[in-house]
Amino acid sequence: MLQVGSVGEKDLNIPSTVGEDLTIVGNVRTTGSLRLEGRIEGKVECETLVLGETGVVEGDVISNEVVVFGKVLGGISADQITLQGTCVVVGDLSYGSLTVERGAQFDGRSSRKASPGEQRDSPVSEA
Repeated sequence: MLQVGSVGEKDLNIPSTVGEDLTIVGNVRTTGSLRLEGRIEGKVECETLVLGETGVVEGDVISNEVVVFGKVLGGISADQITLQGTCVVVGDLSYGSLTVERGAQFDGRSSRKASPGEQRDSPVSEA
């Protein structure tokens, strides 16, 4: 698990990187971690996604952990989601743990994933 707290986005060591000058049209899947500084127009599936300030995802994100400094136009489903103060997210969130920093922009619905044996009928909050 990443410890973002006082660590800046450039300090996080992620092995796979999509650079600022790269646009990918299509779905992206990796079993590892991904740092996105560029743009992906499609679904992203990975273990951990760190979306840098210049990063954009136009599509859904499915991951264990997502840290957003940039922009997501689509839903995010993850065990842990962190919305940093520079981010813009337009889409629904499904999470186990959600952290929202001051300045983060979020337009959508949010719902906590049910723990094993727990039932949830409605979203935790609506933005």
